[in-house]
Amino acid sequence: RSISNDLADQLRNQLLQVKEERERWAKEQEDTQRKVLNSQVQFEKVREAFKKKIDKEKARSKDWEKANQDQQIVIERLSGEYQGVMSQFQELQEQIQSDKESSDQQLRQQWQDEKASLQQ
Repeated sequence: RSISNDLADQLRNQLLQVKEERERWAKEQEDTQRKVLNSQVQFEKVREAFKKKIDKEKARSKDWEKANQDQQIVIERLSGEYQGVMSQFQELQEQIQSDKESSDQQLRQQWQDEKASLQQ
């Protein structure tokens, strides 16, 4: 009977050790799964933050492109206006020069006429 009790005690101890080992293993598995889940959640948060940042930068880039296009349109319009004004300015300079030459010629003619009338 003593051997039977010893064997039963050994078997109980072994079963208890197996049970404790199984519980420890289950706890480790739960801890590992919790860590993996937390890592996945953290990764998703970081991913979403980067995605938002990228979307924000894309929007900023589009805004800059639009502003640049608007500036190019303004520059083109102003360049066209400038060329028109410069062309008008050139025409006015030519007209002033022509008027001056005509006026100078009239004054010379008047002077010569007066000179001729005085000589008579």
